Amino acid sequence: MYLSTLLRSALSLVAGWVVLLLSHVALAAPTVSQALKLEPIQSDIQFDTPSLEEVEDCKIQPEKGESASGWTVLGPDMRPLRRFLDTNADKKVDTWCYFREGIEVYRDVDADFNGRADQYRWLGTAGTRWGVDSDEDTKIDLWKEISAEEASREVVESIRQQDTRRFNRLLLTDDELRSLGLGPKTFREIRHRLADARSLFGKLSKQQSLIGSETQWINFSSSRPGTIPSGTDQSTKDLTVYENSVALLETKGKHAQLTIGTLIRVGRTWRITDIPANLTSDQTAARSENIFFNMSMSVPNQQVSREVVNKKFEILIAQLEKMDKQMLVTIDPQKMAEMNAQRADLLEKIIVSIDDQQQRSDWIRQLADTVSAAVQSGSFPAGVDRLESLFIGLNSEKNVNRDLLAFTKFRYLSAEYGESMQKEDANFPEIQEKWLDNLKSFVRDHPGADDASEAMLQLAIANEFAGQDKIAIDWYQRIARDFPETPRARKATGATDRLKSVGKVLDLSGTTLNGAKLSLRDLRGKVVLLHYWATWCEPCKRDLEKLKKLQSKYAKQGFKLVGVSLDSDQQAVIAYIKQSRISWPQLFEKGGLDSRLADQLGIITLPTMILLDEKTKVIDRNIHVSQLDDSLEKQLK
Repeated sequence: MYLSTLLRSALSLVAGWVVLLLSHVALAAPTVSQALKLEPIQSDIQFDTPSLEEVEDCKIQPEKGESASGWTVLGPDMRPLRRFLDTNADKKVDTWCYFREGIEVYRDVDADFNGRADQYRWLGTAGTRWGVDSDEDTKIDLWKEISAEEASREVVESIRQQDTRRFNRLLLTDDELRSLGLGPKTFREIRHRLADARSLFGKLSKQQSLIGSETQWINFSSSRPGTIPSGTDQSTKDLTVYENSVALLETKGKHAQLTIGTLIRVGRTWRITDIPANLTSDQTAARSENIFFNMSMSVPNQQVSREVVNKKFEILIAQLEKMDKQMLVTIDPQKMAEMNAQRADLLEKIIVSIDDQQQRSDWIRQLADTVSAAVQSGSFPAGVDRLESLFIGLNSEKNVNRDLLAFTKFRYLSAEYGESMQKEDANFPEIQEKWLDNLKSFVRDHPGADDASEAMLQLAIANEFAGQDKIAIDWYQRIARDFPETPRARKATGATDRLKSVGKVLDLSGTTLNGAKLSLRDLRGKVVLLHYWATWCEPCKRDLEKLKKLQSKYAKQGFKLVGVSLDSDQQAVIAYIKQSRISWPQLFEKGGLDSRLADQLGIITLPTMILLDEKTKVIDRNIHVSQLDDSLEKQLK
């Protein structure tokens, strides 16, 4: 639950004694109740706060690291709620951290160590904003980091709250403007816009009717950012900009757009250059929204056509949202197939209504992705033909976008494979052979496409299952070589290590469900079984019952079990562990099959069991539960 703004204000007046208590790390730790009275200085933070009943099950544990020490408040599920740190060893807290669902989403920072926060950071799932409060009055004076998406949201909020200070801190400063190396003409144009924005915002934000108290920022939309090269219009530096950007809004179910215009990247921030065009007065209405592209376009004609296009677009979007809501409650297979076809029709109409090539590509990707997913779920068999037609149409375009073509082709191939596997008379070996041939052809035709790494991964997995370890390793290594910065590269590198692991020492460590640190190095002298599993995996759960019997039989002889849960929901694991009375430790990290624990050895299927000897060397990298009794008997003699 969350405290109201009124209660937050009241607490800020009485929390000083708690801050003082927390500032002396060398003294006794505060109680859970005392620690939970502290709240973020900024108000728009969604963070977890336990109920009064849950507070009794929370606890505080000390934190001690090389660069910081302090306390962490853990909730009933052992996930962190708060963390208070002393980062400069002066025995005073200078960093206050807040969590949501176990992820740190915000922190107040006392960077000058005077006892008052002067920086505010949004983190994790809350975004990338980093505000600086120079005079320590709890108001952000400037942004040290902010994305274009978050900047557009800040513009909307500043209008909604008629907050001139909030709007002005998004504008390019005079020093930043001078640092851009612009040519004289562009410099004067932007300086003029900035001056208008500062002088007109207060008046226009009060007069406008587009954004009201119930208006919500939905999304940021623009064509891809562009680089203006040095030398353009006498400029001396490269410049990265968004042009013609908009914030998508919703008020009581009605959609609208706020034209943000041109944003310029300055270091780690994105700066706005003008007052939103929707708010402009007669003084600025005739000015082009763009600065760097199409400055000579006829604004009146452009504005009229944009209004017409936007209206059509809004109608189609509203129809799409209505369709999506209906599909959520539809269970009849025939009806679902019909609705999937209707949804695809709507998406095609939206695509036709868009002139901007980047936005058109984004909607085509959504069409291909959602149709392919519907086919593979069995709810849209006719979608295969639609995807084939989409691919053929794109391939016939004169200036086809190769990345978009590859994206569509892979979804078409995946849908075709999924639909074939669902047929009653499916010839599985023949279908699998065709699928692998298609994957090889895709990699050959689109070697640099993002989906090429997925195709390679599918080929590697298929060869690993077939016992073709050398071929599988070749594919895994190619993924790591050709796509080194991708998550699949980490998975592929781990899979290579796993396939080559027999006879080698395995070094694995992590945190258990109860918050303890565990390392295989601490289990030397024992025969250890690593069991990768999840609560959604039925074969895994069947194996657990057999593993409990093996534990009872061989525990006294030095047999140890270590579970590695690849669930996404920590609470589900904890509940199942208690219900099933599983006693051995369970390593857990958020991310499931995409977590670090899964990637380290490239775990791709569950269950996976790895048997280690007393020196933590791998005996068997893929042992089956039915083989364990004989293997343990031999090892433990």
